[in-house]
Amino acid sequence: MYTYYDYLEKNNINMSGVDPSAEKERCKINAQSVYTQIVNDISNKKLQGKHNVIKESIMSRRINKSATAIVTPDPKLRIDEVGVSPELLKKLGKKSGDHILFFRDPLLRNGGVAYLKAVEQSDITGVAINPVRFKPMNGDYDGDTAGIMALESESANKEAMNMFGTHANLLDFGYISKNNDFKINNYDDYRNIKDGHINYDLYLHEGLDIKTACHTNTELRNTLYDIVNDINTIENKVIREKIIPNDKRMREINEDRMSCVRRLDDFYNNCFKQEICTGIISYKDVPTNIKSIYEACVDTGAKGNDKKMTAYAKWLGAEIPERDETGRPVFDKIVDKGHTLATRDMHKGVMTATLVKSHGTGLGGGVSQRGVMTLRNAAINEILELTYPVTQSLLQSKHDPDEAKLKYSLLINDVANFWKGHVMEYNTETSKWEYPAGKAEQCTKKQWINQMYDFYTNPDHGLNVDINMRHLETVADLITGDDGKIVNIYSELSPEEAVSITHNNEELLGKLHEGLSRDNMVNTTRMEGYTPKIEMFNKYVGTALDQLAYKSKGIDTFVEFAEAKANLYTGEFNQRFMPTKVYANVFPMEDAKAKTFVPVDVKADTKNLNSIEEKLSKQIPVNTKYSEQVVETGLEDNDGNDASLSL
Repeated sequence: MYTYYDYLEKNNINMSGVDPSAEKERCKINAQSVYTQIVNDISNKKLQGKHNVIKESIMSRRINKSATAIVTPDPKLRIDEVGVSPELLKKLGKKSGDHILFFRDPLLRNGGVAYLKAVEQSDITGVAINPVRFKPMNGDYDGDTAGIMALESESANKEAMNMFGTHANLLDFGYISKNNDFKINNYDDYRNIKDGHINYDLYLHEGLDIKTACHTNTELRNTLYDIVNDINTIENKVIREKIIPNDKRMREINEDRMSCVRRLDDFYNNCFKQEICTGIISYKDVPTNIKSIYEACVDTGAKGNDKKMTAYAKWLGAEIPERDETGRPVFDKIVDKGHTLATRDMHKGVMTATLVKSHGTGLGGGVSQRGVMTLRNAAINEILELTYPVTQSLLQSKHDPDEAKLKYSLLINDVANFWKGHVMEYNTETSKWEYPAGKAEQCTKKQWINQMYDFYTNPDHGLNVDINMRHLETVADLITGDDGKIVNIYSELSPEEAVSITHNNEELLGKLHEGLSRDNMVNTTRMEGYTPKIEMFNKYVGTALDQLAYKSKGIDTFVEFAEAKANLYTGEFNQRFMPTKVYANVFPMEDAKAKTFVPVDVKADTKNLNSIEEKLSKQIPVNTKYSEQVVETGLEDNDGNDASLSL
């Protein structure tokens, strides 16, 4: 055995006159110091921060047959197609005509993923889509990249088509269209509107090219109006009649949707043809330049407004001394001063707006993060639809310093208080949101919905972004406590308290397991008699997985959750992060505990399926509400096929 004394002898270290006990203590201290340094290094790099092990190894994975590529526009493509270079198609193992997943991070909305038909294009090196297709992903064509992925199984491709096909995502449900015959100012207004009678805007670009074409061609404008109305008629029928994907009526619905997709293809194709040489920007002189931009952008409704054009004129060095009776500049009276009229304050304003964009978007992302931590497993779509506009509103204010400063102030001082459920009131004298009672008090559900709606939509003292009150109502239902007041989702509970909430809810465990197959258990969000408010996750601070991913302070946090015996995969959507081997180990144990699945010892009988069915009938409680259940036995029949039993 190689000892410390061997080390001294080998290195010719003379220890004469040295106290052995003191030397031993020194070595012990040094060893502890090195060990602590190693632990801290691992903790800092792997157990906390933006790239911790939970985020990098559990919540994200590298996928085979996937790629990242720069996106370019191609108006020749249909809106449900993606152009792919031959090299990328080969790497994906796909051919022209196959469907692939197309997505852009961050995935904050359903529209961030699309299931598109691949079209081989030898003249590109990445991918290309129709120019109108990038709206749901908040992307543009200045170097933005997108991910593409090939799906292997038939079931995965079928599910992707149902969820992410262009025909299934034609409308933007993030906010209620202004093209309705009603106006929503508060929760009472919304409650008076029946579901299935609300119109939404198209989930595709209607920007410069399209606006210009419709402005100059009434027939095109009327065509778009008819298509959008027809799409809303279809989707409102789905909502009113509660038509779900496996409903027989869905075939007819999808046929009608696809018909609208083809009509949109023709419409956009005609727009791009019509738009050529109709929106021309002139650089002949300053007055002509301003006039051409005003006509191409402001008059058509494609981009900008009179206020922004006036600011542009100052930067350009133009003075607008006269306007007509409508407030429109008299262009032939514009004076070119020969130098910019931008002031020092205007320059400082631009820098302020840029700073707000850089710093504020991270803070806005923190709002989304907190919301997802709290409601990932109950209302993931709704919470993202309500939190992502916070970030988007900051990005949109980059050209308006006053708006940027207002939104930054709201983000720093007020957003958290609203999401904590505090009663807030805007004080016109101080120009601030304040506690009307002088201290924090919790809202009722109705109070919270009304003040949140005002905070989001108000252009003078709010974020000035549109939202869907239906999302507010869904979230409010989930975070309303038994006392009728909104729960503070920023509350802090210990891991022991969080795990206790999970483990002690036996009633919920029974509802989750009662009469459900394994797949149904994973995929079902809500069931009859099942209240999402008591779902198996801590709705106050988030599940263990989310807390370790987003709030970990290092190894101590991991130790706390380990001692509390926390389950990383608590909740429907958290289960989606479960590795296959873990999934295979966890569910047999859960199945045995709930007595809803086949016990391990039944696997010995692989010859006689009738005897297995007999055993199952005695051991599995059959819920008559679910007459079409399928129990995955994990066995094979006599022909070598996977055996499953319908109960």
